[in-house]
Amino acid sequence: MRIAVATNLATTEENYQKLARDVDVSVRSVLARFEYVPVSALALLAQDGKVDVRLEVARNLNVDASILQGLLQDSDPSVAMVAIQALQRLHENSAQGK
Repeated sequence: MRIAVATNLATTEENYQKLARDVDVSVRSVLARFEYVPVSALALLAQDGKVDVRLEVARNLNVDASILQGLLQDSDPSVAMVAIQALQRLHENSAQGK
């Protein structure tokens, strides 16, 4: 049920933030992958204790540069590497006017 709420476009930002703190890692992981999740929820998920969740945040197309900057310092090298690649993508897109 919570996964369905996590991927529902009618979900409020407040509820996305609650889901970002859910005890079930699968809910947090789905939320971190969801393209339309608010940046405020991604910021919470970027601090998650599970590497897989933080990786999904770094891969999320909606993530902003400030969150990615924080993930550059992640204790897991794979998270930091994905964050570097995502920042490069953002920079290239902005240079191309996208």
